[in-house]
Amino acid sequence: MTKVFYTILLLCTVAILAIGCQDSNYWEKTQRSRGNLTEVKKNVKLLEPDSVLLSDFSYIKVLGNYLAIPDLKSSGKLVHLFDKETLSYIASAGNLGQGPREISSIAAVAYDEKDDCLQVVDYGSKNVYSFNMDDVRKNPDYLPSVKLELRNDVVPYEYHFLSDTLSYGSFIIPDGQSSSMRIGRWNMHTGEVQVHNSEHPATKGNVVVYDYSNKHDLIVECSNKYDLINIFDGQLNLKTRVYGPEWEENGDNKQHFLSVVIYKDWIIAAYDGKDRQTDSMPTICHVFDLDGNYIKTLDIGYKIWRMSVDEDNDRLYLSFQDEIQFGYLDLKGILD
Repeated sequence: MTKVFYTILLLCTVAILAIGCQDSNYWEKTQRSRGNLTEVKKNVKLLEPDSVLLSDFSYIKVLGNYLAIPDLKSSGKLVHLFDKETLSYIASAGNLGQGPREISSIAAVAYDEKDDCLQVVDYGSKNVYSFNMDDVRKNPDYLPSVKLELRNDVVPYEYHFLSDTLSYGSFIIPDGQSSSMRIGRWNMHTGEVQVHNSEHPATKGNVVVYDYSNKHDLIVECSNKYDLINIFDGQLNLKTRVYGPEWEENGDNKQHFLSVVIYKDWIIAAYDGKDRQTDSMPTICHVFDLDGNYIKTLDIGYKIWRMSVDEDNDRLYLSFQDEIQFGYLDLKGILD
């Protein structure tokens, strides 16, 4: 009887501990190699936006039914908009300047699908401007409304707008004499930014790149300085931490991840792995499933700066710092 009692007690204790671990634990994975290489340079299709002149600090971002091209060095309009289906030019928005409702230093751009509005964050004025797309089409001199005055020193570097009370993004946060970049949730209505509390001790204050999938309610965060990937759910709970083949806890002076997107059931991450002093940029993309398991590597063949994905048309848009500036890769057949 005593043995049975203690056996039951032990099983109950294990069950309780297991339930507790489910709430607090996450999967850690170490990948020793990522050598399944597929060359796709010949599949990259050149994209040459018409009707606008762009500096070499321009990049493509898919926003709803639009392709937006923010130009960080423009001397005129700062965001150029194209139809995602036809790739035809629609309009340009956002005047560079210090005046009312002008933008002195463009930061993040996002899209409010419900109200069909482009959102632009201005570092200089600390305002979030809202551009009604119908007005942008009709009036080339249209000035935006101020959607939000940032109430603290936290500035969104990149974000996905879901509603006035919920956005996900990467945020530049003051930290003493410097600043750090953190991933979190943003309530525009209250101004509150909630960041995740699962930062790896080795990567504190590190630059990160991220993407959010509304379909999967999933966030992926990749480190620029370390071969490290973190995957969170929408409540900022860490689900998976992936240490890559070049993980070094003390750092290795290499540039690792520079851009990442979630496409359907895959994570696509632009990876460099070269000495950051050589000013190198990624020419390959590692592909993982949503649990962080390595699938394959795509050899793009051009220096990748930023990426954005159009799931409706199965396109990976690529902004390069190379002999071509923009291109896209048809992912159907490559990942399906």
